[in-house]
Amino acid sequence: MPRALAALRDRHPGLDATAREARTPELERLLADGEIDVAVVGSTAGREPRGVRTVRLLDEALYVAVAADHPAAGRERVRPEELQGDVWIAGRRSPEGTLLAPFAERGLRPEIGHVVAEWAAKAGYVAAGLGVTLVPGLAADGFPRMGGGVVLVPVDPGGVPPRTVSVATAEGRTPSPAAREFERALLGVGTGPLAVRATGTS
Repeated sequence: MPRALAALRDRHPGLDATAREARTPELERLLADGEIDVAVVGSTAGREPRGVRTVRLLDEALYVAVAADHPAAGRERVRPEELQGDVWIAGRRSPEGTLLAPFAERGLRPEIGHVVAEWAAKAGYVAAGLGVTLVPGLAADGFPRMGGGVVLVPVDPGGVPPRTVSVATAEGRTPSPAAREFERALLGVGTGPLAVRATGTS
């Protein structure tokens, strides 16, 4: 998003573009109400964006963030069922509507012990050994630096499919020229699969 906004500014210096953060369902509502022109939305198993026209930007792998002394810390990858006994840190009490939704789709019920929204706070909870959390590829590169002693382990793609990130506009509404330019900017910086190197800090 920052790179796309910068590219849009460089190409069209007279265009005033502002950004705001929200979860995908809220972004869908804002698009439908005409309060925003373009959104970047994520879709996971069992939950596709609704009421919007989407163009795929990228597929991002999922990582589980664990403390350095966690049994999975040295693994090349981990399957969801292997984490069934762990306490999870997530943005909501229920896995539905979070990155944990694909776990629920597989019949697993993660025990969400801490409801935490910000990535830096999640990293701190993980580093303190209070639980584990899922991290999408877009956030994974800098996540270990947010909390000392945090290790990212890729989630086996056979267990949970990649998360699709798309650019979305309101269904049934012709995007404005400015919205189309921003969509082009997003596609210019965001196409292709996304994977980052799993790293740990001490």
